[in-house]
Amino acid sequence: MCLQGQGDRRTLALTGEMDLATASALEGAVIRLCKDGIKQLVLDLSQLEFIDGSGLHAVSAARRTCRESGCELCIIPGRRELHRLFTMSGLDGRLPFRPPGSEPQGEPQTQWREDEAARW
Repeated sequence: MCLQGQGDRRTLALTGEMDLATASALEGAVIRLCKDGIKQLVLDLSQLEFIDGSGLHAVSAARRTCRESGCELCIIPGRRELHRLFTMSGLDGRLPFRPPGSEPQGEPQTQWREDEAARW
């Protein structure tokens, strides 16, 4: 997981696998960012290689956390094979997906990284 951005706009880019072992790191990161008062969070799934039910739940929980904190959540979808899980579960119609390339541009990467051993 790599955090980019500054001020009240952040992008959280996920790579590798989001499963039972790693989903809680996403949930914790979103909670911390919302507590810090950000106004927009882009969750970028475009580099994700695998997602299971725990990962789907973590993405859904991110939406709930952002909504409760008054933070706008936008999700850049992953590969077609991964996005099919969102479609099959019915989450694609309830989550704020937007096309790749429409995320905020020109935001410098911060120094923060979460749990390198989890391959995020």
